[in-house]
Amino acid sequence: METIDMSGEFSANEVSVTVSGVPITKGTDAGGAFLGIGQNGTHHRTTTGSDGSTTRSKINDPRRPLTITLLLSSPGNAVLRQMQQRAKVAVRVVRKRNGEVILETDGWVEERSPHRLGLDEQLWELTVLA
Repeated sequence: METIDMSGEFSANEVSVTVSGVPITKGTDAGGAFLGIGQNGTHHRTTTGSDGSTTRSKINDPRRPLTITLLLSSPGNAVLRQMQQRAKVAVRVVRKRNGEVILETDGWVEERSPHRLGLDEQLWELTVLA
């Protein structure tokens, strides 16, 4: 699995997304936020013993949050709802202008957000291993 470290927000005009080989489209309106890729969970933890000695260790957490914003009319909502039942899905994000693979990894669909971003948009949360 190949990954380019690319965090940030992308519009539907910039990237295409597939989940387990099924294309996910925003819907009829391609404007606005479509995909958000968060930072991975790599960080450091400090532990202090009873004798006062302190150690610092690196935690390599490969999980990375990914959000997909879809119009309620998008067929992608039904696809992601179905993918919630799977333990693992394959996620692929490709930059449209040059075909560069931004993210290609495994993950899972968490849940759709209980709130809508607007009257006609739904936010989906996924976790990917990158």
